[in-house]
Amino acid sequence: GLRLKTVGVDLNCSSLKRYKQKICYVVGNIKDKENPSSSLWVDKDTFFPVRYIIKNKGETLEVLYHNWHRVSRTWYPMDITILLDNVPVFLINVEKFKLKSDFPDFLFDIDKLYTLYQKF
Repeated sequence: GLRLKTVGVDLNCSSLKRYKQKICYVVGNIKDKENPSSSLWVDKDTFFPVRYIIKNKGETLEVLYHNWHRVSRTWYPMDITILLDNVPVFLINVEKFKLKSDFPDFLFDIDKLYTLYQKF
């Protein structure tokens, strides 16, 4: 919540709006449909973010999230579009995803752990 508030999302306003055939919960004050204010749009059925708009100093940054896939126990958007004043500046298309843990592999060697700690 604090991060949304920091970029100007009005956390006291919420509504239901349609975005590209999806009904979304919208956090933020949406007065002008063509020129929305800072807001977060979340798919009503999946609860995945679909649109994040940040207004700052007369510029509009818009992040669009598409093609959500489950990797391990978490869902990730495989396609992300970032627009600045309605002009695409970044298109991120993920082809494969590999999770890398900061934990060393030996911590997950169950057989070895069993031999080390079978006394307990």
